[in-house]
Amino acid sequence: MNRGSTPRRPRHLLRPGVILPHILDITPAFLDSHGLKGLLLDLDNTLIPYGSYDERAEVSQWARELQAGGYALYLLSNATHERARVWAERLGLPGVGLAGKPFAQGYRRGLNVVNLPAHQVGMVGDQLFTDILGGNWSGMFTIMVRPISDNALPHTRFTRRLERLVLKRYGHDWPRQRHQDPPANSGQNAFLMNAVALPDLPKYAELAQMPLPAHTEAELNTDAPTNGRQD
Repeated sequence: MNRGSTPRRPRHLLRPGVILPHILDITPAFLDSHGLKGLLLDLDNTLIPYGSYDERAEVSQWARELQAGGYALYLLSNATHERARVWAERLGLPGVGLAGKPFAQGYRRGLNVVNLPAHQVGMVGDQLFTDILGGNWSGMFTIMVRPISDNALPHTRFTRRLERLVLKRYGHDWPRQRHQDPPANSGQNAFLMNAVALPDLPKYAELAQMPLPAHTEAELNTDAPTNGRQD
């Protein structure tokens, strides 16, 4: 592991490191300010509207520019293998479908591909109980973005309600409204999360207040290879 950066300390499993309005708010300046050299990226409602195959030129350009800048990107999706394959090819990214988030195997696979230690990688997604939970458990910096659209599977629409309860306890809420893509470069509107206790949310509150397990912290201090990008 490159020991030039301090490993991230344990955090509550359901607390995002940062919440941003849109994927395009993740800029090189943002990544550098958080010591990140790579990203694992969710697909549906993070990069692309759920179920859509329509081209997203601005997202493709964003991915190309980050890769040209030396940042490693990897698509980590619970969508079908075929859907993930199509979008990985369009975006020019390595990636996998049916990743099994929030379980650790997919995250470990992504970290191996980007060839970076966990504390130098951000997990980006729109779902608290998959993307953010798994990313925190794996020792990554977690970035939650607002869902691109309200269109989702029934169980996802249900978990959105639970997400709002948890996020409210952290002092943040997303009003229910139809999504409109915000302009690029609105990173100054990012909402940096502050620690707030989560009472009155049985079961989910208990999970949200649970720190990372000891083995995860230990893994952050073991040697791991890094890619060619150096500060």
